[in-house]
Amino acid sequence: MKKTPPRLLFSVFSLLGIVLASHAKSPVDYVNPLIGTDAHGHVYPGATVPFGMVQLSPDTRDNGWDGCAGYHYSDTSILGFSHNHLTGTGCGDLGNILLMPEVGELKLVPGSKPGEGYRARFSHDQETSRPGYYEVLLTDSQVKVELTATARAGFHRYTFPASDSAHVIVDLQHGIGNKPTETQLTIKNDHTASGFRRSDGWGGRKTYYFVMEFSRPFNSSGVAQADKDVDGKQTSGKETKGHFDFKTKAGEQIEVRVGLSTVSVEGARKNLRAEIPDWDFDKVAENARKQWEQALSVLDAGSKDEHVKETFYTALYHTLLAPTILSDVDGQFRGPDGQVHQADGYNYYTELSLWDTFRAENPLLTLTQPERVNDFVKTMLAHFTIFNHQTLPVWPEGGKETWCMIGNHAIPVIVDAYLKGFRAWDANEALHDMIASTDLNREQLDAYRTKGFIPTRKGAQTVSKVLEYAYDDA
Repeated sequence: MKKTPPRLLFSVFSLLGIVLASHAKSPVDYVNPLIGTDAHGHVYPGATVPFGMVQLSPDTRDNGWDGCAGYHYSDTSILGFSHNHLTGTGCGDLGNILLMPEVGELKLVPGSKPGEGYRARFSHDQETSRPGYYEVLLTDSQVKVELTATARAGFHRYTFPASDSAHVIVDLQHGIGNKPTETQLTIKNDHTASGFRRSDGWGGRKTYYFVMEFSRPFNSSGVAQADKDVDGKQTSGKETKGHFDFKTKAGEQIEVRVGLSTVSVEGARKNLRAEIPDWDFDKVAENARKQWEQALSVLDAGSKDEHVKETFYTALYHTLLAPTILSDVDGQFRGPDGQVHQADGYNYYTELSLWDTFRAENPLLTLTQPERVNDFVKTMLAHFTIFNHQTLPVWPEGGKETWCMIGNHAIPVIVDAYLKGFRAWDANEALHDMIASTDLNREQLDAYRTKGFIPTRKGAQTVSKVLEYAYDDA
């Protein structure tokens, strides 16, 4: 029998290895962001990067217990696509700066069901969700929506059918579990708009500024209050809407890039320029995937079972969604006092859900995200100074203190970081802030200090508070 030459045999196996490697799945391929969007999961399926300020995601509802993240798997219609969302919380908020493409008659209100407004039907069979990317077909208008994101900006790509009346709606009245107190929209030219949305929701009043740019000039545009156009190219009020109108060819793609900031329109513009400087949607989506690939590859599921890997890496993905960056690319942020401050040499974070995360997620992040741990602690110390309430953060959301839940759980997070060698901050300042936080008179802390326990009374949560205060003291 004729023998195969060694060189040829090596080439065959090398080629086979290349083919197998090209089909090998990496951790990011096992993540399914739709897991947790049903039942009482309270998570969103849209596009974000690890710990990003922007979470660009579809909203199928804007209130209720199961609408905390804006999306529920049981729903069959989409209101639009807003730029920030909470994950895993028991309270709803955010849902700022909603965009929605539509075709045909211009409708500026969502309606309670498809056909009554810009709300559109969709099917999960025509929906794709993966880390850093989301796609869905709006069946009523036959518009394909694709979304991706950077840390501080969102990127939309809409593929339209042929139409003389294609539109992109911006709805600044829309929010998740909150009401607008003041909104403003300015159409600057034939491809740029900017403004802000100020709302009153969980944790108090918050403001998000934005700049949005279109990949090509719109044929016409308008600003509105409620569902009625008003004169000019600028409007302010509580029911601010805008529309950008196009004549499209079959398969024409119109892209919109949106920068966000809590500081100013100029801050949003800086964020957009820094993170999405050109019109390459696929490049941004691929960069988001690479960030997730790096973040998820730090742990090995240790199993060959495909279902175990999906569960493991999706759970790991969810631990990397929050806290979220609040500071702009120049370090400016709006703090818990409502004023603008400067973070020098670090990122300032919000969505510090400490009662939920101090036991397990924060210690995990010291292993999986060590490069962020010092910034987390610096954020907590800055919060103490800025807020001027003699307390470390309890549960900051959107940059504002919500005072939600019990305990002083910034303390064990800081101590854990210190004991593991994360010390790029002033330990004496941290000790001062921790001691001061234990003297704050809230949630029967005075009784705990003087008696060593909390007397039973209706609604006092005495056992939980004593246990958590004792843990934090220790």
